[in-house]
Amino acid sequence: MALSIFKKNNNEFHIVDPYYGGIWKASRYEIELLLNIIKVLQTKNINNIDNFQNRDLYFKYNDEEIKNMIDFIRNENISMTSTFIAESILKNIDTYHEGIITTPTIIMEVNRICNYRCPWCYLEYMGENRGKSLNIEEYEKKIIDPMLQSGTKNWGLTGGEPSLTLDKTTELAKIINDKTISMYGVHPYILLFTNGHMLSKYAEYYKKSGITAVQVSLSSADPEQEKILRRAPLEINSYNEVVNGIKECKKIGLKVILNSVITSDIGYGSNIENIPLLYELVNDLNIDELDINLACPSGQAKNNKIIFSKQDYSRITTLISEYSKKIKIDKKYYPPADELENNRDIRCGAGLLEFYVDYRGYTYPCNNLIDERLRCSNNPVTKDNISNIWFESSVLSNFRDYECNNINSECANCHYRGFCIGSCFARIWHQYGKLKMDKKPTSCFKELA
Repeated sequence: MALSIFKKNNNEFHIVDPYYGGIWKASRYEIELLLNIIKVLQTKNINNIDNFQNRDLYFKYNDEEIKNMIDFIRNENISMTSTFIAESILKNIDTYHEGIITTPTIIMEVNRICNYRCPWCYLEYMGENRGKSLNIEEYEKKIIDPMLQSGTKNWGLTGGEPSLTLDKTTELAKIINDKTISMYGVHPYILLFTNGHMLSKYAEYYKKSGITAVQVSLSSADPEQEKILRRAPLEINSYNEVVNGIKECKKIGLKVILNSVITSDIGYGSNIENIPLLYELVNDLNIDELDINLACPSGQAKNNKIIFSKQDYSRITTLISEYSKKIKIDKKYYPPADELENNRDIRCGAGLLEFYVDYRGYTYPCNNLIDERLRCSNNPVTKDNISNIWFESSVLSNFRDYECNNINSECANCHYRGFCIGSCFARIWHQYGKLKMDKKPTSCFKELA
């Protein structure tokens, strides 16, 4: 899905794709060639390696060298969707110490307020009542500027619900967009996470501000069930908000990712049996990507004790396996039915491809690991430099030991792994209180569910 690059020494680098599970060694010369290819693709605003033209690098490399690297990229399925600006990494390659040299997607909370009450929300509370929110200038000077200097290309704007502070959300997007283009001549990728509220009305504002795509949450493609599960205010039809918003986004050229969290019945019903309707909706609305996830046991989902049975497991995997064949799009992500979960280490984007900043400026490995014990720094970004936190945090180093086997063989090959821990550090942390599954737990999903 995306790659990170680690420097071992001046002559050896490692390319790491945590989702695909790949690790490749490269020399200094090879890593510079790879970065130069990514730089060309970014400058031309394309992600497909098939559109790369050798002549763009004739000034520095010969045909055979370029061909060998292109063949390597294709044969090993190396993602060209990068979270970093290749020009910046190339420029600073001599200054990096041993460790990660690439930057992640920075996901920023623009607020901590929401008008919905989804029972699986990864946040424990809403209301911005536990500290002052960063202002526009603080976001710009303490997050955007230093991370742009370090080469960040991908950004996420989340909440709470970003539409509830529209001016702040669009102003931050505009700052990111304008400064990235000014500094590098490259368009950033800015993803807005939204529950869909006012999306049809605000879509044009989002696009004008520089937002690239919206990830819209929908718990069920059954309108009545969606209303019950999302617990929106009575005057808001959350299903219509999402559907009408998606139509408007597609009309004006905004990319749309549909996100649906699967839940068991904790008093509001379960959306498992309506999974097929999601696939129908994706096809009907020409949605670009589909992201189906089990409720992660963090935040409200943990408080509400959302758990799944073996019957749930069987039904969910069966439905996803059957209906995924009928979908028209290529880009889809739906653990636990993903074969990637079988017999591999625990690897995800936390600490490698993702970095989360809450509304007060505290940093965490990802949105599902918002825990004071996992703060990447004791101080907010108003006191500690965010770039230094990213590259040097001892907390993040726990997620970057990609050469270490961090799961025992029994758990790695378990039929129920996707429902228990998958390849997600957050699931391990919230269920077992650790970040490594080197021993089988005394109680596990297979035995208790």
